Amino acid sequence: MTRKDKLKNQAKVAKVALKEPLLTRDETAKKAWVWAWTASRALKEMDESGRKDDRIVWITDKDLEIVRLWQDIITSRLKDKDEVLKMRTVEISQVIRENTQRYTLFRWDATDKDGGLKNIDTIDIV
Repeated sequence: MTRKDKLKNQAKVAKVALKEPLLTRDETAKKAWVWAWTASRALKEMDESGRKDDRIVWITDKDLEIVRLWQDIITSRLKDKDEVLKMRTVEISQVIRENTQRYTLFRWDATDKDGGLKNIDTIDIV
């Protein structure tokens, strides 16, 4: 049986990670008000359990769908020179990056050997 305080800490870390998937392990720990090792353990357990939890799979599938839709929109807008002049690419790129990071966190091995989150640029996407 899992201790109540451990479950509470896991929930706090999960809430922060879902809301702000780009945070490092230490930033997640600070926002969740837990120790870094607690955040590291919780993130590792989320990575392991996320592969099995239908809710996480549903969320990440939606995130992937959003990434694909935004990529189509960006591609379409980039082909139109007038549209390019109106674009706020930074905002669109941020949405894609956040959704990709969340998808990566739950669907791939997103932590390094020490339990910290890997940089999205260093993760091989299969």
